[in-house]
Amino acid sequence: MGGRESSGFMAPAASGENVLVRCENGDYYADYDAARGIPRAPEFPEPLEQPEEVETPGVTTIEALAEFLGIDPAATSKAMPVMIGERPVLALIRGDDRLSEEKLVTTLGEAYRPMTDEEIRAVFGAGGGSLGPVGVTIDIVADEALREGQFVGGANRDGWHLRGVQAGRDYNPSFADIRQANQGDACVVCGGRLIEQPAIELGHIFKLGTFYSVRFGATFLDEDGEEKPLVMGSYGIGPGRTMAAIVEQHHDEKGIQWPASVAPYDVHVVVIPGMEEHAQPVAAALSAAGFDVLVDDRDARAGEKFADADLIGCPVRVTVGRKAAEDGTVDIRERAKGEDKAVSVGELVSTVREKLG
Repeated sequence: MGGRESSGFMAPAASGENVLVRCENGDYYADYDAARGIPRAPEFPEPLEQPEEVETPGVTTIEALAEFLGIDPAATSKAMPVMIGERPVLALIRGDDRLSEEKLVTTLGEAYRPMTDEEIRAVFGAGGGSLGPVGVTIDIVADEALREGQFVGGANRDGWHLRGVQAGRDYNPSFADIRQANQGDACVVCGGRLIEQPAIELGHIFKLGTFYSVRFGATFLDEDGEEKPLVMGSYGIGPGRTMAAIVEQHHDEKGIQWPASVAPYDVHVVVIPGMEEHAQPVAAALSAAGFDVLVDDRDARAGEKFADADLIGCPVRVTVGRKAAEDGTVDIRERAKGEDKAVSVGELVSTVREKLG
């Protein structure tokens, strides 16, 4: 949305459309698009005093290059030429990595688009499968993983590559974290293994700063009467996503198990047909005690009502049946535990209060 900082709030869920990256030791969590990780160390060939050309006919992919030369794909570099308006930029990542488009946008400070084949040929003098950083005059943004070591990169000449390409000696890039973190990377905090899992994004905070206010001239006068740009932030929460995450984390084969803190109703009163007269004072007493009460007094079989109660998943279920008329008791059940307990109507409110905490 703009600016350079944002914080997402993620809840692990099997049906989530986002990916949460976390450390196996629990000390690092990040959205997939923003996650940072430390890749494995490459297996480098013997170092060279200067880049050395090698003919690679028909080789245009990292996999084919690594196989052709018999080297580790992690010891190659991958060129990603882009355009920022009319300005060409070369993004460079390790051959076995993927470019994070979001990180590159953040690094560049503005949106970009991939170069066309014609633009690539005009800038580099070669096709897309033979591009590299040596000898180019445009800005280069290299991933941090390329800071140390010698890599095989394109020679900007069709059918040729360069061995022994070293940042700082053979080309001078600006460095940034622009790679997509991968499962199995080392954690940047403790070195533990990173794990990916599906998650639902519940909310997001974007620290926009003055990104928009400067562009639109949105200003205010400070206490000294000086005009300054507004400092902005965007704070969003998705109620529907939050409900979905709660259901994903609190359910069983029968239905939802709402936690008491967020349940739409506290108590579900199930009325066995013919017991409506006894159920009314029970529901009224619970409601008067401050509980939100859902009453099922439909003309339906008891089994159907119980199944629906489990599906809806209110924290506490109270069944008003024949025992209410016989001995003044009702059955109470916690949805998450699934066990009935008979209590007197007089003790019902206190019992419900105890179970709801």
